[in-house]
Amino acid sequence: MRRLAPAALLAAVLGAAGARAEGLGFVYVSSNVGTASGGHAALVADGTVYHLQSADEGLLLLVREAWSAFQLVYAELENRPLQVAVLDVAPEVTERVQGSFARLYVEQELELARRESLRQDVAWLEAYAQARPTPELRGAGLVSPEAAGDPDAVWLRAVLHARAGHDSLSRVTAESERKLAELAHAADPTRLEELREALSLREAARSLDGAFGLDPRAVAVLPPEADEPLTPPERAGLEALSTRLEHAIAELVLSARPDRGYALLLAQGRYLAARRSLAANHLLLLDAFAAPGRVEAAADDVADSVRAKRREQAAALLRKGREQVLAPALVDEASFNLLEEVASIAARDGRADAAGCASCRRAGAASSQRRSRVTWRPRWRRHERACASKTRGCRRAGPTTS
Repeated sequence: MRRLAPAALLAAVLGAAGARAEGLGFVYVSSNVGTASGGHAALVADGTVYHLQSADEGLLLLVREAWSAFQLVYAELENRPLQVAVLDVAPEVTERVQGSFARLYVEQELELARRESLRQDVAWLEAYAQARPTPELRGAGLVSPEAAGDPDAVWLRAVLHARAGHDSLSRVTAESERKLAELAHAADPTRLEELREALSLREAARSLDGAFGLDPRAVAVLPPEADEPLTPPERAGLEALSTRLEHAIAELVLSARPDRGYALLLAQGRYLAARRSLAANHLLLLDAFAAPGRVEAAADDVADSVRAKRREQAAALLRKGREQVLAPALVDEASFNLLEEVASIAARDGRADAAGCASCRRAGAASSQRRSRVTWRPRWRRHERACASKTRGCRRAGPTTS
């Protein structure tokens, strides 16, 4: 299993690579001892990177991400120099190439989404047939009904009422209940995806209206080496993130997206974690690998000096991530996903192999617009593996339909 490396910034290489992010070019990512025994290649077109990654089940997937996110992971966090060979082509050629890759990517993601939906359908049908509880809902376990009336959640509810209307949450609840009643009447086993979306939406409205607080089990517990006080720029970044999440949650509540339940739950969890961070002056991040029933990896048989080195490396990586992602107050979702996953590894003694399969999230989860499904994949896994798990922050659906 590949280990995390201390983050380091190769200014000369990054400067040269960053200047060549526009236009069309091929990117070579150098190998690095301890993190990647071989190189990696990608294509960049007007700031968008396309590259291949080996996934579980023997799949080779096309990955699309912004140049800034690609550079952050490979060049800065993994300390692997980037070399870009720029092609001297007309802008319309770059546009055609990017369009072709974009179509391939969207077709792939739609098929992966269909496969995942069918996989979940089977799990739910088996639960019904065996009279077992249905599988967990993604995101519902990030907040807890036992923490109803949380001050930060109460404030968020007041902000939501001011921006979306005092009856906004009751409208969302009524919308989900109508959908659940429709599905119960139809009793159509091919509409289970709609059922899960309606249940998630109802749970999101319930948690916002009840001002549910953050579930302690949803937070990555950092070791002392990685739990440094917030710096003034990081505090400013968290304040800016909180403000953006307030706007995003209001937009989602007013949105017509039927699948916005998980996006609302994730945004709520992140907002509460950010507010708790500011109150404690220590960073709290959601645990990207927490899931009900998950068994943590047993301690491995290594010397104490090795454990100390791993903790040191994980703390250094998290520190670098905080500087690159949080302090500039320009947090994008892909980078914040990565920061949460680095914290989750630091919370597990710096062991990437103890973290399990990283959670996959939909890009633009805090946006009112429907987007294609995109996952953020940690690059420190052996063979660049992509994860297939979608269990992050889950909770049982509870009573569903009759």
